[in-house]
Amino acid sequence: MRSLILKKMARSLLPPSARWWLNEQLGLNLRYTGPYSSWEDALGSCSGYDDDGILERVRATSHAVLQGRFAYEQDSVGFPAHAPPENVLCALETASGDRASAAAGLSVLDFGGSLGGLLHRVGPYFDLGRIRQWLVCEQAHFVECGKREFESDKLKFATDPRAALIDASVDLLILSSVLPYLANPIEVLRALIALKPRIVLIDRTPLSTDDCTHLLVQHTPSSIIKASYPMWLLPNHALRSVLCDSYLLQKTSDVDERPIVFGSITARHRASIWRLRSRDATSDA
Repeated sequence: MRSLILKKMARSLLPPSARWWLNEQLGLNLRYTGPYSSWEDALGSCSGYDDDGILERVRATSHAVLQGRFAYEQDSVGFPAHAPPENVLCALETASGDRASAAAGLSVLDFGGSLGGLLHRVGPYFDLGRIRQWLVCEQAHFVECGKREFESDKLKFATDPRAALIDASVDLLILSSVLPYLANPIEVLRALIALKPRIVLIDRTPLSTDDCTHLLVQHTPSSIIKASYPMWLLPNHALRSVLCDSYLLQKTSDVDERPIVFGSITARHRASIWRLRSRDATSDA
């Protein structure tokens, strides 16, 4: 518990380099193994993301947020003070700029959104009355827990977004720290883009700096939760090739997270916001 408290204090008070050093001393930094030649090989070397311990940790922390013991939850960790999720807020405001969407209320698809913690995190900074639906698309055991313990009139959970979206429309698609942990991230991105969301936010995503694809296993320290799972480090052009035909890049920025360095492999966390081209929006109207 002491180490988690120190980590939270460091995150709010120290610059990234100093935070990384302190985390290293406390044994709180992520570590990596690999590279692996296939998803199956990587999966055979780790516990996997469907480990029940991950859900239980996220569940407990999410309830602590609702009880006021933490300000917000991210990656199963509870944080005591609010910190604005700037890229998400920017994407919400961009999506709100469309008059038709603003009038009806925004339909948000939070793909890989765990138990809906991001909705609670934006609450202090964004009028939730402007959101019609916040749909979290997750693994079946997360969805079952979400429906049972966290669902509301606004927050919904589903394994298949097509079956749960209001009017089958998406104003904002959020992909926050999720694509690297999918077996087939490019195929999933293509399938989600087929829904023609008006705005797409790809946030907190590590992109390789050598324009190559790498597959590692990420190990989370036991002081947070003992878990390990495969992780892709994709090149930026792999995402752009999927988006550029139908979307215009509105904004790109670095994310305040330590780069991943593993031997000769380096990846930096990035965020980007994309807007559906008008011809595609018109054809889908």
